[in-house]
Amino acid sequence: MSEEDRALFWRSAEDPIPKKLEASRRDLEGRHYMAGDEWNLHKFYEAIKDVGGGYMGVGTDQGYLFAGWMKADLAWLIDYDPWVVHVHQAYSVFFRESETKEAFYECWLKKNRKKSLALLAQKWADHPDKEIRLRIFRIAQNQTYYRFLRLRRILSRAKVPSYLTDDAMYAYVRGMVMTGRLRSLRVNLLDTKGMMGVAAVAKQLNVPVRALYVSNAEGYWPYPEQYRKNMAAQFVDEKSLLLRTVPKKKRNKDYIYYAQPLTNYNEWLAQDYVEKVYDIIPRIWPRTEKHIPYLFYNEAPFKRAKKRR
Repeated sequence: MSEEDRALFWRSAEDPIPKKLEASRRDLEGRHYMAGDEWNLHKFYEAIKDVGGGYMGVGTDQGYLFAGWMKADLAWLIDYDPWVVHVHQAYSVFFRESETKEAFYECWLKKNRKKSLALLAQKWADHPDKEIRLRIFRIAQNQTYYRFLRLRRILSRAKVPSYLTDDAMYAYVRGMVMTGRLRSLRVNLLDTKGMMGVAAVAKQLNVPVRALYVSNAEGYWPYPEQYRKNMAAQFVDEKSLLLRTVPKKKRNKDYIYYAQPLTNYNEWLAQDYVEKVYDIIPRIWPRTEKHIPYLFYNEAPFKRAKKRR
């Protein structure tokens, strides 16, 4: 990237801090998700392997998996929770200071807490958010360590490389961090600035967003108009996919994994009768506790009489 392009990449606006953190159930509202709990994200691996382009997605550790699998040119790691954005700042420090995947992993070990906190305190010495970042890291460290511990086993068993298990992929993701091609920012899928800002920058840089990961956020709300506008505005092409999950923990202790072309997704969102995610995708039920369904969904929306939203 040229310095001018890099400055543009880092310049897009963020959304304000939300009044509350939404959830699929009322008892989960306000929870901070500082480590992922989807254990079979490698279901998406073949669909996005080496597609390049841009990555945009919510969450923490998930974005580094996807960016590595894609060999992304740019990555926007978005979330409306400021705590998640602060966790990404710790990732950034550890990637920069760790030449190997082993050194990066050790930064999250409980036995190395004092050393990691000292490193972060040094790097953030003059930052106004230093204390809140250190506090959040103390909370996130154990969650992230156990997440990594289990992910490394799962991915190794599945024979899917990642920044946690593969030297070349770790070097690639670290290179994105070192060269300023990976950015974490506060973006709300339902707000007016963040998503639109990413869309404008991606278009100016001619980098289509090839993977847009929303996790299970669609289950939090019926689709509002601003969300539809945000999705329709994204700079995409025929290779661009929406990646979503739907929780089925009572059945398989995990999720169902859906990939859908973004152009197709926007066709569905343009239909007046589409109000929520299950107006688009078919319901799938895990057959057994070990059944982890994956579906590539590309059905055209059917025609139905229009109704007022």
